Amino acid sequence: MRNKTHHEKNLGEESTQMTQTPMVSIVILNYNGRKYLGEFLNQCLNSLLDMDYPNFEAIFVDNGSTDQSVDFVRKNYGSAIKAVRNASNLGFSEGFNTGMRASKGKYLALLSNDMTVDPKWLNMAVEMMEKESKIGLLGFKRLVYETKKLLDGIGGNLYLCGRVNLVGANETDRGQYVVPTKDLIYIAGAMVLTRKTLKESGLFDPSYIIFSEACDLCYRIRRCGYETVYNHLA
Repeated sequence: MRNKTHHEKNLGEESTQMTQTPMVSIVILNYNGRKYLGEFLNQCLNSLLDMDYPNFEAIFVDNGSTDQSVDFVRKNYGSAIKAVRNASNLGFSEGFNTGMRASKGKYLALLSNDMTVDPKWLNMAVEMMEKESKIGLLGFKRLVYETKKLLDGIGGNLYLCGRVNLVGANETDRGQYVVPTKDLIYIAGAMVLTRKTLKESGLFDPSYIIFSEACDLCYRIRRCGYETVYNHLA
């Protein structure tokens, strides 16, 4: 695992607006989503705007797309979703870092552009993290799109040789992952983090263009004394 660098520590400041409900910055990473996902991209963004959570900002980070994804978001969502355009494809890690630097929330939620969320997703996540201050990263049960029982996964572990061992992927959901766990080596795919944690651990290491970036980040978060937790209710 790599040590954090000055580049990784560079996270923006939290909004100082007065509210009883913490702000959550939702960062959605996109690369040619209009071309490859079509209407699924709409469904992802619409699910965010249909959430019950009252205090959030949505940041759409475009990684150098050539399919007018940014124009589509600006035309159809206006000020409801902030669009950030990268001049080129910076990869998974630095793409998300771009969005996190532009964020203002106490919490940061990271999503891919092919995901839709439950309306109460953030309510339950923030409630848990407000009560348990040692949680630095919270992950969720993910289902394969348009299914109710087929798991996409909950996170993963590593074999002794260093290869990734996915947990829950392609399993039928029979309630086997209903207990919150801190035993996973890493949690990826969808996550909520605290700004405080990221200021200490650093952001994603940009040298991980794609894959293994979550392993590295979870390792650094735990090394700073925080917990990485999976909870199916979040």
